[in-house]
Amino acid sequence: MDNPQSATTNGGPEASKDFYTFKLEKEPKKPVSIKTIILMQLFILGVFVIGLVVGLIVGIYAYKGHSEQCRTQPEAGDVQAQNQINYPSTDTTPSQSSPPHHHHHPSDFLSHAPSDFIDDGINVNNFEEIPELVDATTVKPKEADKECKICKKREHEPPKSNKKPVFAPLTEAEMNITNEILQENDIISLDLNKNNSLRSDFLHAMQLSPPNKKKALAYLDSDGPFPGRYAAVSVNKGAAEPPYYMEYAVGPLDGPRENITITPLLDQEEVPYTRRPYDIFEIEHIMIFIFREIGSMKRLIQESFDTSDAMDDLNVIPVGPFESDEGKRISRFSLSMRGLGNRDMDFLSSLPLSGKINHESLNISDWYIYDYYYMNQGPFPNSSFLYSAYHYDMITKIRFPPQAKDRIQQMAFPQRDEHAIPRENSNFPGPKTFESGGPRYTITGHDISWLGWTFSASSSTLRGPSIFNVKFQNERILYENSLNDIALVYSADDPGKDNVVYNDAEYGIGNARHPLMGTDCPEHATLLNVSTWKTRTGKASSVPGICVFEKDNQEPLWRHNGIGFQIGIRNRYLVVRYPTRIGNYDYIFDFEFHLDGRMKTKAIATGFLFGSFHDPYTLNFGGPDGRTPFGYKIGSFITGPLHDHTFGFKVDLDIVGSKNNFEVIHWKAGDVSEAVNSYRQVNVTPPYFHLNQTRYIEWENLQTEDKLNINLVNQTFWTVVNNQERNAWNVSRGYRIMTLATSTQNLGDDYPMMGNIAFTKHQCHITKRKEEEPYLKPIYKYTNNGNSKNVKRYLQDMVDGESIDNEDLVTWLSIGFLHIPTSEDVPITSRVESGFILKPFNFFENTMTYDVPQYTKVADKVFDTEPTEESC
Repeated sequence: MDNPQSATTNGGPEASKDFYTFKLEKEPKKPVSIKTIILMQLFILGVFVIGLVVGLIVGIYAYKGHSEQCRTQPEAGDVQAQNQINYPSTDTTPSQSSPPHHHHHPSDFLSHAPSDFIDDGINVNNFEEIPELVDATTVKPKEADKECKICKKREHEPPKSNKKPVFAPLTEAEMNITNEILQENDIISLDLNKNNSLRSDFLHAMQLSPPNKKKALAYLDSDGPFPGRYAAVSVNKGAAEPPYYMEYAVGPLDGPRENITITPLLDQEEVPYTRRPYDIFEIEHIMIFIFREIGSMKRLIQESFDTSDAMDDLNVIPVGPFESDEGKRISRFSLSMRGLGNRDMDFLSSLPLSGKINHESLNISDWYIYDYYYMNQGPFPNSSFLYSAYHYDMITKIRFPPQAKDRIQQMAFPQRDEHAIPRENSNFPGPKTFESGGPRYTITGHDISWLGWTFSASSSTLRGPSIFNVKFQNERILYENSLNDIALVYSADDPGKDNVVYNDAEYGIGNARHPLMGTDCPEHATLLNVSTWKTRTGKASSVPGICVFEKDNQEPLWRHNGIGFQIGIRNRYLVVRYPTRIGNYDYIFDFEFHLDGRMKTKAIATGFLFGSFHDPYTLNFGGPDGRTPFGYKIGSFITGPLHDHTFGFKVDLDIVGSKNNFEVIHWKAGDVSEAVNSYRQVNVTPPYFHLNQTRYIEWENLQTEDKLNINLVNQTFWTVVNNQERNAWNVSRGYRIMTLATSTQNLGDDYPMMGNIAFTKHQCHITKRKEEEPYLKPIYKYTNNGNSKNVKRYLQDMVDGESIDNEDLVTWLSIGFLHIPTSEDVPITSRVESGFILKPFNFFENTMTYDVPQYTKVADKVFDTEPTEESC
């Protein structure tokens, strides 16, 4: 395979540069002689005859020894009947038999047309059927004196409740009503599906508006009036003069239609229209505009990237929008190869061509592209200047080798290597868990209960998954745990990829898709519907996007192997899982509920990298060993730009009531006198301490709103306590907030885009809860125009010194990880995770698991054990 060519700028001969290397094809084999062919055919015929005889003998023996087997696995459909999932009625009935397994070549995947994969909607008819569950136990020969029987199925009785759903996602019917009401009141255009002009008034996003907390609790706890179901909608008013961005609350949707009202949530001039989030129509116009312009540089595209048609072979990746110093609406863009064909965007196979596009005007004819960069050379004011420099050999060029596109597609798609020797025993099925007695949880709508836990699961189109109204043993611990946003900041030596900042809520964290059953979730999991509004079609969509299952972690929650006795309990817990995809990254969010009262929240990232182009000959910084200050070389022409992922959660703990305190426990070391006097305030040094140095703790009750960072040198415990509620030992009942391994933000406050990612600066913010502060930031770009109503919408401005002593508190947690991509992340990254734990902290009187079966053995006699499935 030829290496790429580079033309020097001094007019000298072209020099070969070995930085785009492909795996060579196998050498052609030498011709085989006729004699060898005849001998091989005779050998194969002999093996066939021997195999046929052996097969007949084995078949006869197996036929005579055949005996019936019974299944102990309960039927998979038992729990599904409770969940009231409204699947589409057209051709979606699962097949009664499992489809045969086929080993597809990636070219099958790449051959689909773009219309088969619509990013703004899901065709459930394309989902693969879920294989029917089979018995996972080892089949043993039936004993002569035993009869095989079918194990009884446990009957499930859903809990009886007359309560309406307070926190469940909007239904399709509620979304459709909201859309109709907005149309009837001329807030959105009626001809949306026919006219995708930017001068339309259209519905950008829709989701459940969080209910008023006091009204919700009055309804749930005291039979107060129902707080109502409201939709929160974002509308682009492009047809207005001047155009503006607006958010509304529409409802109540659960009552008579004539009672539905529309309430603006912003001032009309509050958000400059240049700072509105992307919408699907604008992105489509941006991509088409860029493709048309680079089409004028056809020779440059063809010669540089071995492509005949930019529209067919390249991707445009817009980044933004951001506002320039002059108040213009600007986006940056870069190009990449279609390594995944027409089926999906390829963010990894980056190309050295980028630029900026001004798309402030609602008249697309006024748009223009500028600041082109080619091979890190530029900026060129427009495509004509760039093409002239290329045509007259005034710049360094790149030549991708022939068939580069095909090779990139082969390398970019994650697939099993058909030439690799399979790992030993990998052809045998791996272990799986199953519910031998049926599920131990019950679900009504989106309300879930499991072994003392009760809560509601929900989701929002923009923000993603959440849980509400969490109780353990009938005591409320948590009112809300909601994902709010995900921030990413990229650093790269690439004009199209440096300082790229993403706030994923702007793109929609909650655009759910059907989970990959058996991979995302176990086959026996229960699926719950989530809903989204499809802007392009103007229709509501509901898909099963949340899976619920009990997990056996196959380890002890606690145990002790003592002298003469053995005790322990197996670590099983309930999981509410939300898989989703945003561009190149895939995320999985888990809410776990444990037997001992712990709650664990996990954020897991996988998917494809966002690559940058690696050219060691025009690289400003770096050496010949594949390392740069911005990341490693991870492919023939790819650098993995360093970046981070920070997940922002809203955590509203209600420890047996809404009036709580935030208490910081300091883990300290010093003299014994310091330790004693820190609490008792007496000048005494007890004589019975072995050493005059010890460790001790001090309590700090935060009085006003504050921000906290993790400090591994001076460690602290973060707790939320109820000082009016004491356990049996006269200690305030509470929960501890424990972050898992997490990153910290090292960008300074003067970073130009810090306003959009300020929540990443601290791992914990504590504020007094307010209905007008529902999220840590809006979905539009940071705006500080002096309007105090606007400023307080951002977390960094919500912490303004108000008292939090014995108040309803919100803790805003920011957790995440740093990512320095390596070669093991190509073509796809293995999972990386972070999260936090909410752990009982003097909430109970003792270990809270003595009301469930455990293993207890004393003097070789088993006194207690877990229930077991019926045997056949």
